[in-house]
Amino acid sequence: MKHDLFGSLRDWGPVLELVDDLADNGQLAKCQPGLIRILRYKGNWRLREEVLKRVGEIKTPSSELVFKCSVFWPTITFTTTSESLPAKH
Repeated sequence: MKHDLFGSLRDWGPVLELVDDLADNGQLAKCQPGLIRILRYKGNWRLREEVLKRVGEIKTPSSELVFKCSVFWPTITFTTTSESLPAKH
């Protein structure tokens, strides 16, 4: 498995700090595969909760990230225009 910036999700304290730092610096968009991995990780709800709080700040979310977030939080909105989001089928 390819490792991403977040590393082991079992050590969740540093991961929470990293998510906060990336969000504060507007860098979350570059880490979308890792954010999706966190949302899939069932080992700690705090990680998923923090990602769900911060992903709305991503201006160009991937369709996979939008889908994964909508599974947890159906009313989530992103700070982007509707034209950049995939059409609902």
